[in-house]
Amino acid sequence: MKNIITKNNPQNLAEQDIAFIKNQMFPLGASVKDIDFCLKVAQELGLNPITKEIFFLERKTQVNGQWVVKVEPLVSRDGLLSMAHKSGNFGGIEVSSEIKETPKMVNGVWEYKKDLVAKAIVYRNDTQKPFITEVAYSEYVQKTKEGNPTKFWADKPDTMIKKVAEAQALRKAFNINGIRSIDEVDGIITPQSQDNNDESLEVSAEVVDINQDLQALKTLGFDYERKGDWIKVVGNTYNKDSILKNLGFFERKDCSGNLCWVKQVA
Repeated sequence: MKNIITKNNPQNLAEQDIAFIKNQMFPLGASVKDIDFCLKVAQELGLNPITKEIFFLERKTQVNGQWVVKVEPLVSRDGLLSMAHKSGNFGGIEVSSEIKETPKMVNGVWEYKKDLVAKAIVYRNDTQKPFITEVAYSEYVQKTKEGNPTKFWADKPDTMIKKVAEAQALRKAFNINGIRSIDEVDGIITPQSQDNNDESLEVSAEVVDINQDLQALKTLGFDYERKGDWIKVVGNTYNKDSILKNLGFFERKDCSGNLCWVKQVA
């Protein structure tokens, strides 16, 4: 999406899509300053928020010793892969995991403890040596306020820690500075967390995808049905095909033989 979000819009993104990004891809109440900053980051990195390569989310962070809420751009692992491919120098990526001994501080003393560790190796076509990162589950697992792993980290620990390792290796290999992946950070505020007064949040691209999809459908005037891992759009979709496709929905026949828009979300 390099240079897509500009005044002249040189890459033919429809004006309605630009308006959709501003209205749908930001938290309610986001300031003009925050929106402009996030869109500038997306432009500079060539990432498309509609295809979920980058997210604009509220996050609690410390500024000068004070906790404040700011809207920040956070990249997805797929966004980083997109940047790597666009560079023309991406030579591939390998990722693995194992249970291994890692150093931990216990009561002021360093000890070795078993941990789930993911290792990512990124290759570039223009360098002799690969870029390697290792990350430990205990350092990145996201937890609820009760101290338990959040749903995705509990159900898919190997997948989640591998995504963190991939994100760090890709950033290192392609010198991507000033932005982190959504799977690496905590403190993100979602509508569900506000409703539950929960400051320990599910921070994953999968969860944010679902929240944004449902909010987008609501704003577009659609109802929806959710059955298991699938969302079905309910309502008149006339002239909304391009937006639904950008959100990842596709047409298929339901049990009555009628065409409908659906998306698998998990």
